[in-house]
Amino acid sequence: MTGARYQQLELSLAEQIQAFYAAQLERQPRQVTCRVFANKLVIFLEDGLTYPEQLLLTAGRVELVQQIRAGLSAILQPKLQSLIEQISKVGVAEVLMTTQLETGLVSISAILAQSLEQVEPP
Repeated sequence: MTGARYQQLELSLAEQIQAFYAAQLERQPRQVTCRVFANKLVIFLEDGLTYPEQLLLTAGRVELVQQIRAGLSAILQPKLQSLIEQISKVGVAEVLMTTQLETGLVSISAILAQSLEQVEPP
């Protein structure tokens, strides 16, 4: 896969994931950044917390927000995996999500089932 194809894939993933979050959580992250490596994807969502989560954090309910975020991650991970597979045309072996409550940064790492370099261009 060429550098230009990596860039196009990164852009497409960022756009689709931003739309996905807007549709699923009614909250569009301020910015979505995606980096593609041979068999890995790393995605960062800035300002990824929902308004209710932010409100609960302001009230000091950190443990409740952690529970909510864990539940959301469990629901969103398979959907994100499917979306990544659809866009990249490669199977995904694992998706990991973490959220920094202090900053609202959500990070998503996807381990691909095969290297993107082995995928034929469309």
